[in-house]
Amino acid sequence: MRKIGVICIAIIFTASNVFAQELKEKVKKAEKDFSEILPHAEDFALGLDMARFTQSLLSGITQGTNYSPTWAFESDFYGKYFLTNNSALRARLGIKMDNRTDKRFVRDDVANLLKPEWDNPITMEKTVDVYNSRNTRVELGIGYEFRRSLWRVQGYVGGEIFGGITVGRDFFDYGNPMTETNQTPTTTGWSTNPYNTGSYRLLDTKSFGFTAGAAAIVGADFFICRNLSIGAEFKLEGRYTRWGEVTGKTETWMYDQAYTAEEKLLPAGSSGSMVTPTGSRTTPTGFTLNPGWGLNLMIYF
Repeated sequence: MRKIGVICIAIIFTASNVFAQELKEKVKKAEKDFSEILPHAEDFALGLDMARFTQSLLSGITQGTNYSPTWAFESDFYGKYFLTNNSALRARLGIKMDNRTDKRFVRDDVANLLKPEWDNPITMEKTVDVYNSRNTRVELGIGYEFRRSLWRVQGYVGGEIFGGITVGRDFFDYGNPMTETNQTPTTTGWSTNPYNTGSYRLLDTKSFGFTAGAAAIVGADFFICRNLSIGAEFKLEGRYTRWGEVTGKTETWMYDQAYTAEEKLLPAGSSGSMVTPTGSRTTPTGFTLNPGWGLNLMIYF
């Protein structure tokens, strides 16, 4: 009888150990398996590049130079559709907009006309010249990602092709008007003067360009929960940019009055410097190889 009791106790002890071990393995496996929170086939996601968005806002707020952005926005918006658990199609909409203003003091010609100290930069009366630049770039990219998972992290490699347009516009507002008695008003030297006279200045300019290229992409997403991830992405892109013909409106004194006219300022495909301090021509015509990175916040559906 005693032997039977010992055997029963041994069986119960062994069974409990086996059950506990199996339960421990199941718990351990559940702890390591995060497949439920990772994206699956036919899921889609929306997100944006938080790094570029935040950087553009801080740049517009903190720069303290005369020529600084008063308003700026830049970011990439993403859409992804998962073909399988480990592959996805991606679309990217890149938007960059800025509005820059430069204000400069110049001598007020009329106010200083009868003042003997008009040539003293400390005591002379001043007026203000204002330059404003508005630039917009819109870019669309289409690509593919191949993904692999480890714990809560899903890494990916892929590629993208893209194309876009850039539009620039500059405006000039001068403190000293061009009149019969003041045909060569004092003006900030923002523009070149092909006639080598003081009676010539820009009133506005227009520029238009397009860009196209391809990029190799490497990135990783960390999944905070089923519907939210934050990740970093690095890309190396080859980009071709071409600018169209740049035109502008100019003002000059001829004979008996101030004339305004539309002029051709730069030919299409020019890689030279813009005739104004515009931000719209910071990228010359031609091919460039550019590295870049982003910090992406994605929401999954």
